Amino acid sequence: MTSRPRLAPIALCFVMFLAGGCGGDDDDGGGGDKQAASAALAERPTPKQPIALEIAAFNRAISTQDCKKYYPLVLSFARGKPPGSPATAAECKGTGSGLATLRGYRVELAAQYGTAGILDGRSGDKHRHTIWTLDGDRRFRYTEVTGSGSASQAGTPFSDRREAARLARDFVAAVRSGDCAAMAPLFSPKGSRLVVNTGSPRAACRAVLKGQFLAPAVRKTPNPRIDVLGGTRNLAFVGVATSSLYFTMTMGDGGKPPLRVFDVVPSSPVKLPKG
Repeated sequence: MTSRPRLAPIALCFVMFLAGGCGGDDDDGGGGDKQAASAALAERPTPKQPIALEIAAFNRAISTQDCKKYYPLVLSFARGKPPGSPATAAECKGTGSGLATLRGYRVELAAQYGTAGILDGRSGDKHRHTIWTLDGDRRFRYTEVTGSGSASQAGTPFSDRREAARLARDFVAAVRSGDCAAMAPLFSPKGSRLVVNTGSPRAACRAVLKGQFLAPAVRKTPNPRIDVLGGTRNLAFVGVATSSLYFTMTMGDGGKPPLRVFDVVPSSPVKLPKG
């Protein structure tokens, strides 16, 4: 990990569940994981269009506070619905939407890293970014993880390439072995969808191990490939190629230790479980 002065850690929140007020494309097989070339692994999906083309629709949804415009832009895994599905009456009547917490935010920049990216802008007197990943239909969608700080993230140097590769390898190894003692500390306590949903990193681990996608795919793949896709001063994005699916792992700087996992979601097409 590059030893350089760093700004204060960004403030992170998973906006779907936390109250308001919380504010390049590079490959790195991660050492021995490159030896998996002999095995057939899922290809990295190619985006249908650049993430920058999502800016206008996202800004309109936020400025109008229109849930019907907002929810089709939200990642299918965050919604539990097929990619790009129209907003439902239940979603628009619900109180858990992150749309209200984005009020006043306007996107000005986009940065794309393989199957992940960020939209960066301002919210009042703060810089704010939102994290996006490629959905199963190969369109970028908002993960409902956002962060804020004293400076923008887009265009800043990627400072934690080695740490990102190491964290991804450790996480995949914990999934393979079913080791929650090893996996739980790797989650971001505030930025992880699973931790917020389940209530604790240990419960998040159990949810991963019981899941229908990542755990089975990792267990069936002798040598998953770790692709470090890129990142910023405080964020990192990693691809995990298995024999059946390609996953996008998002990470962020929560302070100590420097990087922790926000989420790991399939960027390959999958059929989401009902409910």
